[in-house]
Amino acid sequence: MKSNAKVWFNGKARLITLLVIGLMLVMSLVVGRWFQSNYVGWLIESVNSPNVLHAQWQEALDQLPQLTHPAVIHVLPSDCLCTLLTIKHAKTVSVKAKSAGFSILQLGSSHTGLGETIEMDVPELSPFIAMTDEQGVLKYLGAYSDGVRCTTANSLVDQFIGDVSNLPSHTIIGLDVKVCRCDSNQ
Repeated sequence: MKSNAKVWFNGKARLITLLVIGLMLVMSLVVGRWFQSNYVGWLIESVNSPNVLHAQWQEALDQLPQLTHPAVIHVLPSDCLCTLLTIKHAKTVSVKAKSAGFSILQLGSSHTGLGETIEMDVPELSPFIAMTDEQGVLKYLGAYSDGVRCTTANSLVDQFIGDVSNLPSHTIIGLDVKVCRCDSNQ
């Protein structure tokens, strides 16, 4: 009789274990689908016109003569879930850019390691980065990387931060990428 009870218990425990594993898999799929539908998309979908965005940012930068250029400006709002996926790469960018002579700033947030906080009246996309040359001209405006997971392996900006002379001769608007993104204020 003992062995039948043991078999029954083992069978019941196995069934419960399989149900729990199944429930965890279903929950993972549901959460993944929710994240995908709410946070993953083409960054350009958040912008009516890349040219207008560029003009708005350049105008706002021109209104802040106290900024030291060249500069890296991080846009990583604390209330954006995607900031969690970007912050490590942003800090790596900051360290490299600072050693290359860039001023490191952050727009409207106060994350450790991302420089002084500034305020500007510009459309905010997030996560987002802007880079200027020595004259304060925007040279890069867009995503940190290509892909949902923001790393140095898929970085769009690492090529520019080793030296100010690496900045492109014309402005690059890096919006045509599928990334983790939060709603903008546009």
